[in-house]
This record gives sequence, C-alpha cells and structure tokens, in this order.
Amino acid sequence: MNYNIPYLKANVTAFVTPNITPFSSLNKIEQEVFDLIENNSKITRKEIAIKINKTIRTVQRITDKLVEKKMLIRVGSNQYGYWEVIKKIRS
Repeated sequence: MNYNIPYLKANVTAFVTPNITPFSSLNKIEQEVFDLIENNSKITRKEIAIKINKTIRTVQRITDKLVEKKMLIRVGSNQYGYWEVIKKIRS
C-alpha cells in the first residue's frame, strides 16, 4: 500500500532556521558589505565604499538589496543612525 499524506510534507527547515540565510544567497560584494556592517553597525556607506573600492552608489544598491532581503534595517537617520542585522549568515 502506498499512503500519500500531503500534509506531512511541510518544509521543516522553514520552522527550524527562520533567521538564518544561506551563504549562497549573497554574491561576493554583498557578503563583504554585510560582514563590514555586522562588524561595525555605525559604518557609513562612504566608509564601506572606500573599504571595498566601489562607489557610494554601488554600496547604496547593495544595502538596499540587503534591506529588501530582510537581512538589515537602518535605524535612525542617515546621518546619525546605525545598521541593525536581522538575519545572520550561515557559512
């Protein structure tokens, strides 16, 4: 007999690791930006751009993507605020 019970086929990992994002979901530059922000939440986009040798606009696009992926949020204003990491990255 073949018992097909569809309600038991739930995605278990969705319940086990809701706040962990796989490393493969980020490209190399996104990973660099995320690591810099994770190590220093008060880092500015200008400082990130200097460290990774990219333009401020590129860093803005990357941080926007990380916010869209719900990995980061910006708390406070652009001048006096800081970054808050929402999701940790599993390597």
